[in-house]
Amino acid sequence: MDTLMPQMKRISSKHRALMVKPEHYPVVGKYLIQAIREHLGSRATPELMEAWQAAYNAVVGVFMKLEKEMYSQLGDNENEKGFLPYTIVEEDHIASGPIVALTLVRQDGGKLFSYRPGQYISIRMEKDGVLHHGHYSMVEPFNGKNYTVAFKKGDNVDQNSIVSNEILSSRKVGSTVLVSPPAGTFGLVEGAKNHLFISGGIATDINQYSINERILMLMDLGNNAEI
Repeated sequence: MDTLMPQMKRISSKHRALMVKPEHYPVVGKYLIQAIREHLGSRATPELMEAWQAAYNAVVGVFMKLEKEMYSQLGDNENEKGFLPYTIVEEDHIASGPIVALTLVRQDGGKLFSYRPGQYISIRMEKDGVLHHGHYSMVEPFNGKNYTVAFKKGDNVDQNSIVSNEILSSRKVGSTVLVSPPAGTFGLVEGAKNHLFISGGIATDINQYSINERILMLMDLGNNAEI
């Protein structure tokens, strides 16, 4: 399980961002095991299915432990942990290209959760009666007042492109979007002397934010730091 832990932490971050709760796992497990049994057919011996169930239970146990800690970092107020309404207050076309940065402000004036470079917020929207979720990394340092994220139109083949296309085509300044608190395990490695940043397209803005944060962090270390 230790070998899988980095991947499981990333998955748990997505689970927390989407508000996956402990009570969801038995439902998923029931139908996952059922699907495996149907796929295996006559090969689905009782012993084999017990092994699959045990494996699922072990993985879920790790997920639930990780996600409990992630939820606890959001505090004790359960109303702060879900998807909340935000207003789009600013739209900025980056370098006159296809990338659009939107600034979002919480409608009820409540506090914003801080974030690290590389973390993302999740946006929930309904289209044609189906809920869709997109994950968007912040492109500006945390200021306690708003979140700024970048969007780019896609081809509607995945969740992010479906959400991005809908927002860019029909959600203008003044529109409401549902947002969950920042999540994600990607970020600068603490204590590392060197960092290599490689990116293209929309990720360039995210990397620029990480580079700026790295420079500020090194400046805080004093004259012995190398920039």
